[in-house]
Amino acid sequence: MFIAEQPILQDFQTFLDYFDTEKGIELTKTKRVPKTTDLLKLNEQFHFKAPHVNNKSQIRLFSLLNAFFHISKVSELTQIRKEKGKFHLFINPEKVAQLQTFSAEEQYFFLLESFWSYIDWDEAYDIRAFWDKDFYKQLLKQAEGKWVPVEGRDIKRKGKLTPPMEIPVVEVFAAFGFLELMWDDTVEKRPNKYSFPYKLAAITALGKVMLPIIIDQRPPY
Repeated sequence: MFIAEQPILQDFQTFLDYFDTEKGIELTKTKRVPKTTDLLKLNEQFHFKAPHVNNKSQIRLFSLLNAFFHISKVSELTQIRKEKGKFHLFINPEKVAQLQTFSAEEQYFFLLESFWSYIDWDEAYDIRAFWDKDFYKQLLKQAEGKWVPVEGRDIKRKGKLTPPMEIPVVEVFAAFGFLELMWDDTVEKRPNKYSFPYKLAAITALGKVMLPIIIDQRPPY
């Protein structure tokens, strides 16, 4: 699949369209992030949906949505303003108009660079740095499209791949088209953040090209 055809581009446009309202979208009082009701509505419209989320799920469980929220903030595509004592997220029309002059490929790399280099991972994911590279290096040794079993942490399952700790990053990478993931059907609900809930992973053609470049380029914090 070509970069211009990656569904993540449509998902990000869906994200921007959702928040493009005159009154903005009200955020939570304490963390100032989108409310779960809005996250669930958006999640249903995405190609890459967060699995096993409900009306009590925090934003970190919506890995792609969380990435979009922080990308939009750091790139100033959105702004948070206080209106009548409440915080709302507004679209920055000038920045969005500028983004829409980019080609699909340029928008893709804009999202990837923003996610990989500029958002505060400690704030977004409670991850201070990217350090667990073995999973990707092992996956890169596999044939394109070959499903490989993954041994889950806390979910006892023997396999060939040791999963990484940065589960949200793996999920976002899947949304960028670097790899494919298959959820473990024996897991009935979203496990804790240290458990890897996917039973199979496969590298894509795009991942074969991109992953070797970017996994060694994460700026240290």
